[in-house]
Amino acid sequence: MGGKPTIADFAAAAGVSRAAFYRAFESREALFQALNRVPEPGARDRILGAAFRIVGERGLSSLSMDELAGKAGVSRASLYRLFPGKAALFTALVLAYSPIEGSLVMYLTGQMSSGRLRRMHPLLSLQSFVGPIFFHLMTRPAAERVLGIEIGGEDAVAELSEAWLRAMQPEETR
Repeated sequence: MGGKPTIADFAAAAGVSRAAFYRAFESREALFQALNRVPEPGARDRILGAAFRIVGERGLSSLSMDELAGKAGVSRASLYRLFPGKAALFTALVLAYSPIEGSLVMYLTGQMSSGRLRRMHPLLSLQSFVGPIFFHLMTRPAAERVLGIEIGGEDAVAELSEAWLRAMQPEETR
């Protein structure tokens, strides 16, 4: 009813333990279903939305998990239960906000089959391409602030892309 009650809140309001709550309902979602209520967006969706906004503004390196929990309206325990660390959170962000992932994997598979790219698992190929770019995006604000190094985003992506293309050349053309 407008708040973000926890399972502990539900149990306390009912005058039962959390264990008793879970005996009656498998999950928070099961309670909402029994009450015929539509829950607010789940913790996972709120966390990803808040993380997307924070990372977009300041980069992943300056993301505080405590701040994220507060902005998403979840406890630290819930945050770490869903995302054990920044790596897991980052992976989920990429999966949630990367609609072209499947298309890229299919494209890379086709390029490998035609001999234009060296053969490897297409997901690893995609990760080896995207990983350095995301790492650059995460560390660039700190590099500029702390080290005074300024590397334009487009220049960095161009250089990283060229390095990936050299690494992905088929064995016979190297």
